Amino acid sequence: MFLKQILVGDMDNFCYLVGSSKECVVIDPGFDASKILNSLEGQKVVKILLTHSHYDHDGEASTISSKTGAKIFSGKDFKDKEEFKVGDLVFKVHHTPGHSSESVVYEVEKKLFTGDTLFVEGCGRTDFPGGDPVVMKKTLDKLKEFPDDYEVYPGHDYGSKKVSTIGYEKKNNSCLA
Repeated sequence: MFLKQILVGDMDNFCYLVGSSKECVVIDPGFDASKILNSLEGQKVVKILLTHSHYDHDGEASTISSKTGAKIFSGKDFKDKEEFKVGDLVFKVHHTPGHSSESVVYEVEKKLFTGDTLFVEGCGRTDFPGGDPVVMKKTLDKLKEFPDDYEVYPGHDYGSKKVSTIGYEKKNNSCLA
């Protein structure tokens, strides 16, 4: 599996490149399109995936789309639990409203790309338009059902480490209490 976590912008955002067989997706290209494109290492971008549509997660999606020809997809484009392939990887989409109404988490090979739904030791705000604290609590309860060894790749570098696990978050994240 090809996996790169790229720190972009001045809001400690993470963008991810995930793929195999020389094809990859770009997840949450909020800032620094040239930095993202220079990190491809020969991978062909076949999809641009947004965990939600806030500017710090989608701000460079159009630029990357125009330079690569890849289509942009968000939670509005997928059904809950829908699967799709990139190379020989199978991605599964989980609707996770709360931070925004269209938030999603992308699952692939025991890795969860959580955007602003779940951070390391925290979670996204619910006071933006489309946010809902009651719905967010239900979403976070749903995420607790994943096995403890599933890795969490958050949308921001806000915690004590850059990558976590569901098990660690259950023990150390007050949002999952």
